[in-house]
Amino acid sequence: MTTIYPRNDTLAASVARLWLRVYTLGMTADLRERRDDQLNSDLWEHQADRLGADVAPGMVGLEVIGRMVRGMPADLLWRFQLEGPRMDIKIPFERVTGILLLVLVVVAIGSTSISGYDTGAEEWEATLRDRLGNRSSTERNMTIAWFTFCGLALVGGAAAFHAALQTRAPVLSALSSAFMAAAGVLVLVATASYTVMTNLAVQFVDGPSDPGLVGTSRAFALATEWLTLTAGMALAISVVGLVTAAVRERLVPQWLRWPTGLAVGLLLAGLVGMVAGRDEYWWGFSMGGALCLALTLLIAGFTLLLGRGQPSRPAEVLPAA
Repeated sequence: MTTIYPRNDTLAASVARLWLRVYTLGMTADLRERRDDQLNSDLWEHQADRLGADVAPGMVGLEVIGRMVRGMPADLLWRFQLEGPRMDIKIPFERVTGILLLVLVVVAIGSTSISGYDTGAEEWEATLRDRLGNRSSTERNMTIAWFTFCGLALVGGAAAFHAALQTRAPVLSALSSAFMAAAGVLVLVATASYTVMTNLAVQFVDGPSDPGLVGTSRAFALATEWLTLTAGMALAISVVGLVTAAVRERLVPQWLRWPTGLAVGLLLAGLVGMVAGRDEYWWGFSMGGALCLALTLLIAGFTLLLGRGQPSRPAEVLPAA
């Protein structure tokens, strides 16, 4: 006998159902309904358990969103595994991986550009007023939407890379995908911090002068900066793992190991400069390492897309919709 669970119509539950409709798009009604029943059951049990433990409803909603974000790679992998064998159009493995690498370049640059404001204590009030508070609402919303897309794209890309490379390099693909998914989650959290920061900036410009807004908004700016920095580090580790797997499997030119190694050396030197408090060295070395990684991804992506790699195993094909 099937248990019927009541629908949970909170905002967090609606967001979770929206994600379900996205990753089950194109599937049969029976499969989508079965997945929806599983989600309703999980939402009802989670809310009943947490509210029974006297947890605030708002915190329960945040927990639901967090579980949804962490489960995105598994949801996408479930979709690929379920429908992959039924699809007729075949795309060569190298082409799929090449496209993913090229898309990753754009998403990586976009997701790490959320910070960049002068967060110095003396300069922050001017930054808050001139660079944040006077921006139009359309510009702010578009910026938030872009960073949200980048975070979700990293989470989805983690699942896609793992599905594409797990048969060739299971360990490296798992580690790289985990760091990429972590970077995506960090970007989403940084986007939320950025949203609060911009709202405080608008209040500072439009409302009466409140010195407390300056300190609070600067705290969120610093949080955004460190979250983005951590996401960039996780993403760099993921990219190094992906390129290493591609080089080891002879999917891309072997000499790409040298710019990858150079990028790692520059990033480590930048990290040492940051710890030592030498901002000029930190910035220069870090940007140099990021540029090397971006060029390496571009070369690897175009090599795979144009079919000029030298795979050491028979050519594979991946199913595609």
